[in-house]
Amino acid sequence: MKIASLVPSWTETLIRSGADVVGRTRYCLHPQNEVASIPVLGGTKSVDWSRLQVQPDLVIFDREENKKEMADSCPFPFWASHIRKLSDLGPQMAELASKISSPKLQEFSERWRAIDSLSALQTKISAENPSFPGLIRWFVPPTEEVEEIAYFVWRKPWMILQRQTFIGSLLEKLGFRLTPYPSEELYPKVDLDWLLQRPKIAFFFSSEPYPFENKEEELKGFQPPTALVDGEAFGWFGIRSLEFVEGAFKNQRDQKLS
Repeated sequence: MKIASLVPSWTETLIRSGADVVGRTRYCLHPQNEVASIPVLGGTKSVDWSRLQVQPDLVIFDREENKKEMADSCPFPFWASHIRKLSDLGPQMAELASKISSPKLQEFSERWRAIDSLSALQTKISAENPSFPGLIRWFVPPTEEVEEIAYFVWRKPWMILQRQTFIGSLLEKLGFRLTPYPSEELYPKVDLDWLLQRPKIAFFFSSEPYPFENKEEELKGFQPPTALVDGEAFGWFGIRSLEFVEGAFKNQRDQKLS
C-alpha cells in the first residue's frame, strides 16, 4: 500500500514500520536518509497534490496538526488521527496498523499500551539532581527543588501548553507536574508575571516548533530555572516518543537496581 503522510511523527513511524511512503511534508525530517527521496507535498497547513509522483492508496492526516481544508481537498482515501493524550496512541496506532495491514505498526501499538499501563515515573529536579529525561541543557540551572513546570512552545506571544495535550500527558507520565494555567485554551498565551509568581516553578523551552535554542541570552535573564528540552522526543507521538519514554522508564529502573 502506497501512503502519503502529512504528519511528521506518522511519517517517521510508518517508514520505521516498513510502509511505502510516497509523499510527505517539508517538516517530515526523520529518518533522514529515507525521507530525502520522498516528494514534498507542502507543509502541515497546506498541500499541493500535483507534486505526487504516484497515486497514494491512503493519505494520513492529524486533526491537531493539519487543517480541515486539506482533508476536504484530498482526492484520495484518507485517515485522520486525533492524538490528545498518551492513552490515545495505542488504540489509534492499532487502527492504522489494521488499515494498512502492518504487523510492525501493531507491535508499536502494543508497546504504547504497555507504557500506558505503567504508573508514572518519580522525577525530581533539584540543584543536587538537575538531570531529567529530555533535557538538552540548562540556561539557568535550579537552585532548589522544582515542583512544577511551564512548557513553552512559542514566543511573541509567549505560549505554553496545558496538561490536556499529548505532550502534557507524556510529561505527567514522566513524573512532571504542569502549571495549571487559568485558561480553557490548550495552548494559551500566557502572562509571564503570573507565571513568575509561582513558587518553585521551572520553565521548559521546547526545541520546536519555535527555535528557542537561538534565544539563549534572553532566556538566561529569566529568574526561574530555565531549560532547553527536546521537542521532538516530547512531541513526535509515534516511534520517536515511544522509544524516548521506554528509555526513561528503563533508566529509572536500572538506577534503582544499581
